[in-house]
Amino acid sequence: DLKADSIQTYITEHQHLLESAANNPVVVENLAAINSTLISINNSHPGILTMLMADYEGIIQAAAPAEVLQKSLDSGINSIADRDYFKVPIQTGRPYVSDVFKGRGFGDDYIVAVSHPIIKDGRITGILEASLDLSMFKSLDKRYVSETEGEIILDSKLTRVYSSVALNCEAPCDIGGSELSEEINNANYSSFTAEDGITYYFSATKIPNLEWTTISTIPRDYVFNKINKLMFSATMLLFVILFIIHPMSTIIVKRVSEPLARLADNLHRAN
Repeated sequence: DLKADSIQTYITEHQHLLESAANNPVVVENLAAINSTLISINNSHPGILTMLMADYEGIIQAAAPAEVLQKSLDSGINSIADRDYFKVPIQTGRPYVSDVFKGRGFGDDYIVAVSHPIIKDGRITGILEASLDLSMFKSLDKRYVSETEGEIILDSKLTRVYSSVALNCEAPCDIGGSELSEEINNANYSSFTAEDGITYYFSATKIPNLEWTTISTIPRDYVFNKINKLMFSATMLLFVILFIIHPMSTIIVKRVSEPLARLADNLHRAN
């Protein structure tokens, strides 16, 4: 699925940015270098709202943009030890991609966090994290069939990451228990009615490494209109074929039957 692949690629690209920085000893051993690297990455990648580096205890040591760390300290928040994007890399030594959640300290935007452990001499010493801007997922909403296509991206908890279709909730929200979530559980291909009253056919695809779901939608009316146009075209083509074939068949039958009729008449006279 092209859309599922593009989402996976988008997340993977940001993971690789963190991996490259976390594996650079010159960067992670020098606080000034860490700050410089985070600011550089943040400035050159519009999909990243903020970045941070925290030590093994979860205390924030560096951040980008530069002013967000002071903002967080002023609000009394200097630890991320309770956040899954910190706990999972510290406990497993593996990269992590979160579901949608509301930020704090650096801002109250809804975000997806991508994080990577910092490992020195075989020991985990902290993490790097990037908070992804959900609005940037719009750039992944491509049209392959029609301009009426829509896209919905859901995380593993069925919380909306992005949607170009009117859903019955404000951004980001949990659609669990809704008509759409029930249809997703029942089949990969089905339909649902959106908040604007439009009924959509959809195809749902799981993104394996994320456990997210991408849903491609198309209005039912668009499909019916296409079918009606095809049926009309097929009917007209049939009429044209019949219009051409009927005179031709009459001529062919006449040319074949007349000699046979004369032959039969001659035989009759001979007898």
